[in-house]
Amino acid sequence: MDTAGRAEIREAAELLPEHHRVLDERLDRIIVGAHVRDAAELRAEWSDFERELLRHLEYEEAEMLPGFAADSPAEARAILAEHADIRATLADLGLRLDLHLLRSEAVEAFVHQLKAHASRENDMLYAWARARGAADDGQARRHRPSMFDGRIM
Repeated sequence: MDTAGRAEIREAAELLPEHHRVLDERLDRIIVGAHVRDAAELRAEWSDFERELLRHLEYEEAEMLPGFAADSPAEARAILAEHADIRATLADLGLRLDLHLLRSEAVEAFVHQLKAHASRENDMLYAWARARGAADDGQARRHRPSMFDGRIM
């Protein structure tokens, strides 16, 4: 990996934990709003959350996990498996929402699933990325990770 690529990975490692926090807050707003919003508003908010979460997973898979897998293949496979589980749960919850069958227990379980996954990534993937980019401190950075377009979503 070239110096610019390592710098990009390191910057992503600094921004992605913040994106986890932003996603958590969005999901919390959905949960709270479920009691006061109409179905169309709730569905729109869920769709926005779903899009952002999928974008986050796709970025990690395209930009971070290939390099991480070279150093920690078993851990990379475990993260990919969690991503698959998250996608399946996300689709299931979206369907339940559309059918007006979404239960708070299912959403709470999803929140716990996401928090456990974020913790694993913070401890493993992002720590690896910060270490990989540490040698690049002070070097010119090519650009911010493309998923952020200069901002946290």
